[in-house]
Amino acid sequence: MARLLHLSMTGLLLVVALTSPPVLGSEQGTEVRSLMEEGVAAFNRGDLEQALDLLEAARAGGLESPALRYNLGVLYYRIERYDLSRQAFEGLLGTRHDALARYNLGLVAQAQGRESQARAWFRQVVETAEQEKLRALAQIQLDESPGTRRPDTVAWAGFASLGAGYEDNLSLRSDSVASDLSDSFNEVMLAGKGPVLNLGGEGKALHASGSFFRRHYHSEEEFNSDAARLGLSWVSSGMSDRREVGLSQSYYRLGGESRELHTSIMLKYRQEGCGSFGTNGRCEMALVASTVTPFDGFEAYEGMRYLAWAGYRHDWDYWRASARLSLEFNEREDIAEGDQFVSVSPRRQELVLELDYRRWQPWTLGAELGYRRSDYPDPYRLAAATGVESGRRIDDLYTVELSAEYALARDWTITGTASYRDNHSSLNQYRYDNQIYQLSLDYLF
Repeated sequence: MARLLHLSMTGLLLVVALTSPPVLGSEQGTEVRSLMEEGVAAFNRGDLEQALDLLEAARAGGLESPALRYNLGVLYYRIERYDLSRQAFEGLLGTRHDALARYNLGLVAQAQGRESQARAWFRQVVETAEQEKLRALAQIQLDESPGTRRPDTVAWAGFASLGAGYEDNLSLRSDSVASDLSDSFNEVMLAGKGPVLNLGGEGKALHASGSFFRRHYHSEEEFNSDAARLGLSWVSSGMSDRREVGLSQSYYRLGGESRELHTSIMLKYRQEGCGSFGTNGRCEMALVASTVTPFDGFEAYEGMRYLAWAGYRHDWDYWRASARLSLEFNEREDIAEGDQFVSVSPRRQELVLELDYRRWQPWTLGAELGYRRSDYPDPYRLAAATGVESGRRIDDLYTVELSAEYALARDWTITGTASYRDNHSSLNQYRYDNQIYQLSLDYLF
């Protein structure tokens, strides 16, 4: 009989004992079961790091049992690796411990802020579990979950970041042109989103959102940038999917001058557990149409901007991988002065690949690769150092970014990033490379 860990939520202690059938040879089986028992003992002493090493060593040694899955699920929950916790409890679905697994999956979804999904798991336990105590615990979770409270009592999700960094080639000019403008900067980011009105049906609500971005350089003030956004959207969340229709207003300021207002309508859909990889995958797609209203001096940017994107994210063990493909179409006024013409209406295709590794807690290491092709259909004609440069502009932008994140506490992290961009263009004036190094303090609330 294997002793199991305890999972405590809202003051309720859930204790379950599962048997571990021997699946290995006697000597090897004794060794790996000993690793699991030592892992449980380490957990009870509060040594979660050692408990993790021992339990994962037992799994690597070939031990496969409901007891080990449950132990790992609880431990992952305690150290806030919720995706791994979910995977462990999903391994108990369809077994005689199915009801317990569903209850714990509800707790995991609740911890991740997926209230509709959590309530769906708890309802399944209330309706199907044979154990009266388990049904009672699930009913308590349903009675106390945010879905039963007034909208104004539901906590919002938010993000705040304060950073500093250094950037070279601020003007994004070719090496053949004077492009030695480099400077340090400070950066502030704020964002928040949450429900403001319950629309009657479960999982249906009106959400408000807002964000603010500010990057100011210490000497080269003409490159300062500011942006702000306010939005309102209708959201419908099911157990594994989410639909959103929203309106937003965005404001952009560059070099101390107001530049553009974007009025946008957005359609967005997200599906958990998509693809052929079970519940570990997430698919998203969105369509955005924006009317661009410029301020004085930027009339050439007036027009429309259309954006469509689709993404996929997958979690396994300590890894998280994601891919995103986007298509952008612009129809602006463009710049025409005398014999010169500059298009500001690119058609773009972009692919971004990301990979994170979270084995060495509290560290998370990440890498990102990106490629963007920009095609300006109307031929350029503009003055250059050698006379006049003309022709159709096509840019190929390659980006590489490396990051390291250190968790100071549950909601606080320090993040360091280094990025490099290399733009290849059919016009010499738009060929450039650029590097940015940044360190930030981030807070999730």
